[in-house]
Amino acid sequence: KLQLLTKTDCSLCVEMKHMLQPLQEGLSFDIEEVYIRTGDAYWNDYWDKIPVLLLDGRMIAKYRITPEQIVTRLQDYRKNHAVSLPPAEA
Repeated sequence: KLQLLTKTDCSLCVEMKHMLQPLQEGLSFDIEEVYIRTGDAYWNDYWDKIPVLLLDGRMIAKYRITPEQIVTRLQDYRKNHAVSLPPAEA
């Protein structure tokens, strides 16, 4: 699961969101947009790095990232965190 940490009046946040949307279908991921503000759980760690992209709680991008970098980071993550699923029931 990807989380896009954002805040109000953030043009880079809008830019990152628009860049991620077309990648969603091809790469099969969900994006949760999280608006942060003073006092929030993420504020102290990330307020000065917005927009931040978290993948399972780990920062994989801040400020700007290219679509190619997103693809590479998601593919690397999936290779390193492969989950074997139980067989489907007949």
